[in-house]
Amino acid sequence: MSIGGMNSAKRVLPIYVLLLALEETAWAQGTVNVTFEFPSEPAVQVGGPVFLDLKLQNSSSDTVRVNMGPHAKWNYEFMLVGPDGAATEIPPYRQYGPGPKSTVTLAPHETQVRRLVFNEWYTFRNPGEYLLKVQLTVLLSSSANVSWQKEFFDDVRVRVAPHDPERLKETCAKLAASALDPSAGEAATMASFALSYVTDPLAVTYLARILKEGSPAAREDAIRGLARVGTSEAVEVLKSNLATADPQLRTQIQSALSQIRPGS
Repeated sequence: MSIGGMNSAKRVLPIYVLLLALEETAWAQGTVNVTFEFPSEPAVQVGGPVFLDLKLQNSSSDTVRVNMGPHAKWNYEFMLVGPDGAATEIPPYRQYGPGPKSTVTLAPHETQVRRLVFNEWYTFRNPGEYLLKVQLTVLLSSSANVSWQKEFFDDVRVRVAPHDPERLKETCAKLAASALDPSAGEAATMASFALSYVTDPLAVTYLARILKEGSPAAREDAIRGLARVGTSEAVEVLKSNLATADPQLRTQIQSALSQIRPGS
């Protein structure tokens, strides 16, 4: 082979490798799909917990890692269109410090469903038909360590029912039972967290039980939930647990009490 031929091969090889990488990236970009859904149970109602399910589907024969960003919540953008047609841009999630794992690993042809508590972003205060426009930006990477960014878009409709105390009480009771079930695993964690976002005073009874009987993490959720309710009954529950709480929990209760405005 001539020197010129060798030089030509050296010039072609990087281009060939680049084309292979681009081809793999283009192939991989079509392997993951993301959709959203408001589950029908519990029904979405004013004052209640609101779940939003994220379905991740890997249709390829390769393992794909999905990096959702800090706390697995920073990379969402939500726009809510209300019953009157007015659009509201929902502020992004911006909590700092330790958070949940941000990377989801999808095995070949695997589907996973991750549940969000939408109350972390928005509280429905009026009944009616809503349209939620979702944008999620993620970083995907294949088993060959080829990485690329992708944006997913979805429109999700949800009917928000009027406040129904009896139905909300049933929902709170189910969440409390799950939160206190030692065999429930992640479902127990999600239940206590969701219950902490029920700001109706009827949630106090269930939050009080979790504060008394729950796991350390569930008790922290109960403290935050009671602070969000903020009624005199919630304050009394927090104060009554000061004497029996461990030092860390006592500090959290004191902090919660300092955040409650008098007369709320």
